[in-house]
Amino acid sequence: MDIKRCVSGICATNCYLISGDDFAVVIDPAENDNLITDFAQKNADKKNKAILLTHCHFDHIGGALSVKKIWNCDIVIGEHEAEGLKNPNINFSAMWGSHSMSIDADIKVRDGQTLNFGEFTAKVLHTPGHTCGSVCYLCDDVLFSGDTLFNLSVGRTDLPTGSFDTELKSLQSLLLLDDATRVLSGHGDETTIGYEKIHNPYVK
Repeated sequence: MDIKRCVSGICATNCYLISGDDFAVVIDPAENDNLITDFAQKNADKKNKAILLTHCHFDHIGGALSVKKIWNCDIVIGEHEAEGLKNPNINFSAMWGSHSMSIDADIKVRDGQTLNFGEFTAKVLHTPGHTCGSVCYLCDDVLFSGDTLFNLSVGRTDLPTGSFDTELKSLQSLLLLDDATRVLSGHGDETTIGYEKIHNPYVK
């Protein structure tokens, strides 16, 4: 599995471009970035393709429809986040984005569900707090944590459907993963579960 990171948009959002012999997956396409659309076009012939969203905020979904147009694939999001994806006032595209966005999810996933797109497999972890429907995707020893867990921090919880207490509970659930698990978050640098156990101030 090849993983490339593309940092794009006004919030410097991490988008992950993942590919293998028979699949291509984009996680959180922040905007219509050339690196994202080039990846989509180069992998258009792959049999299994999908767009995975960790949550509905505008800085994580801006390029989703462009990739879907190229791939004609499913857009996946947590079951409790689908309404926000459709509502520009909840996903904040009406206020902060370059244009208002209302997107219909094709697949609404639940906690513990396993996704399979060819050789790509991911377990869905419902991690509310940043938003009520935030999810992480665990692929073998790699956790795509969205805005739930950052290197030495956690996602903000002062926006609609956010909850600081719930965020801390979700953090504790993630810390049960193996220490060697790589954490690829929605913003900032890569980290590991073991490092965050020791150094993240929200753990204490």
